[in-house]
Amino acid sequence: MPNTYAWQVLNLDVYCQVGELHDVVYAVDWRRVADDGSNHAGVVAGRTALGNLDVDNFTPFPELTKAQVEGWVEQQIGTDGLAALNATLDQQITEQIAPTIEHLAPPWV
Repeated sequence: MPNTYAWQVLNLDVYCQVGELHDVVYAVDWRRVADDGSNHAGVVAGRTALGNLDVDNFTPFPELTKAQVEGWVEQQIGTDGLAALNATLDQQITEQIAPTIEHLAPPWV
């Protein structure tokens, strides 16, 4: 089964006021999670600064949707960045399935 990926939006940092606009989002704190459907999961966290404010397409804070904010993050990260995040998550899951390193207690304990 292929891994499934999802965003978790943790916080939205806003400017209280920009001109006539209020609660203008300028950065997103997020987690990207993956699950293989068999009890293995991966997680990466980050913060993405958003680009310049598009006054003509401004959405009031109470009207923001999860999909919209996720789209902003993906746009800033780009296709290659998103692929790199997913590859990191895939590697975390692979390491859980077939570990290449172990943490062992000292033999004298």
